[in-house]
Amino acid sequence: MTRHDAGLCSFAIVIVLMGGCASLPKDAGFGDVERTIAERTGKRVHWSQGGPEDRAAGQALHAILAQPLTADGAVQIALLNNRELQATYEDLGIAQAALVQAGLFRNPVLTAGALTRVSWIWAHERSSQSADARTIKRLLS
Repeated sequence: MTRHDAGLCSFAIVIVLMGGCASLPKDAGFGDVERTIAERTGKRVHWSQGGPEDRAAGQALHAILAQPLTADGAVQIALLNNRELQATYEDLGIAQAALVQAGLFRNPVLTAGALTRVSWIWAHERSSQSADARTIKRLLS
């Protein structure tokens, strides 16, 4: 195995290992939905995920409910308090995760035979380098 082949083998191993490092965006595409709704309606949407932002959305909802109901207020209440929309946002997150998972390589499986082959290649490469060094030393002397 040449030094170039060993480099390619190492590169391939790194690529396979990094395939498992893909990550899912935190908002799973919800940011796009949020921007689109804001641009088209001027209203705010919120994905309840059990975080501190949920409290702010709840306070906004209570503030709207404390005033006389208007058409705009009813639309904002529907956008903030609709359980079907919340389920749709969850589906969006699941779909995003499935998309990321579909793009990942399967986990590599190493068997005893594969490990033996890798160790043989490594030992052969080391002995080839030693032989090359001895030959160069002999030629220079």
